Amino acid sequence: IVIVPKETARDPHAYRLLLQKEGVTVLNQTPTAFYGLIDEDLRHPDRLQLRYVIFGGEALQPGMLMNWNEKYPETDLINMYGITEITVHATYKKLTRTDMKDNKSNIGKPLATLQAYVADAYMNLQPVGVPGELYIAGAGVARGYINRDELTASRFITNPYVQGQRLYRTGDIVKRLENGELEYVGRKDAQVKIRGYRIELGEIRSALQELPPIKEAAVITRHDKDGRQSIYGYAVTAQNLNETDIRASLRTILPEYMIPARIIQVDELPLTANGKLDENALPEPAVNES
Repeated sequence: IVIVPKETARDPHAYRLLLQKEGVTVLNQTPTAFYGLIDEDLRHPDRLQLRYVIFGGEALQPGMLMNWNEKYPETDLINMYGITEITVHATYKKLTRTDMKDNKSNIGKPLATLQAYVADAYMNLQPVGVPGELYIAGAGVARGYINRDELTASRFITNPYVQGQRLYRTGDIVKRLENGELEYVGRKDAQVKIRGYRIELGEIRSALQELPPIKEAAVITRHDKDGRQSIYGYAVTAQNLNETDIRASLRTILPEYMIPARIIQVDELPLTANGKLDENALPEPAVNES
C-alpha cells in the first residue's frame, strides 16, 4: 500500500513519478486530482502500470477520462459512491466508453450487502428518471453520531419498506435509470433558490460540461455588488472562452433562470488539501473582468 502525500497529489508531475517508482497497479483517487494526472501523463510516451482506477470522494465527470481511456483502454475505471456513515462505499460502476461520452456521473448499483432507495421528502419512492434523495440500508450503516442524539435521529431513520431495518439519509440527490443504475445529480444542500426558482447547481455544471470547448466546470453562487445571489460558472477550456457563445449554447439546454450571470475561464480548478474542489479559491468575477 502506498499512501500519496497531500502535496504530491496536488503536483501532477510528482504524482506520476510516485506511481511510476512504486509500480502502482490499483489507484484510489478523487476525480479532481486525477484530472491533473491525466494531463501530465499524456505528455509522456511511456506508460504507467495501472490496472484499476477507483474514483470516490466527489462527483466524477466521466467525459474527462476519454483521453486517458484512449491511452489505457485496458485500465478499468470504477466510479464508486460512498460516505463515512455507511463505512464507506455503497455503489459501484465500471465505466464504459458510452458513459464517458454521455458525461453523466453514473454511480451504478449498490454493493451486494446494501440497498439503495430514491425517495421524495415524504418517503415515497421515485419512479425511474425522477430525482430524489438517496437512502442507504444494509451492512455497514453506522449506529449514529456519538453524543449527537438529535442529529442521529434525523439522519438514521426506520426503514418503512423493511421491518426492523434502518436507513441512512445521505443528503445526496440521484435518479434511477431504466437499467437500475443510479445517476448522481448533486447535494440536496446545493439546491439554491434564486428569483423564486429552486435550482440544482449540479445540473448547470453538467450542461456546461456537455459543451465541446469545456474540459471541466464548476458552478457556485455568489452575492453580486447589489447583494443579490447569482450563479457563476467556471470553465477549463483548451481555447479562449467566448462567454456569449457559451451562454447561447446553454440556452438550448437550460431555461433562462438557470443561465449563469458570468462564465469565467480558469486554467484549472483549485483543489483543497484532500484533492477536492476548493470553492473558496475560485476567483471573484471582478478578477476576470476588463
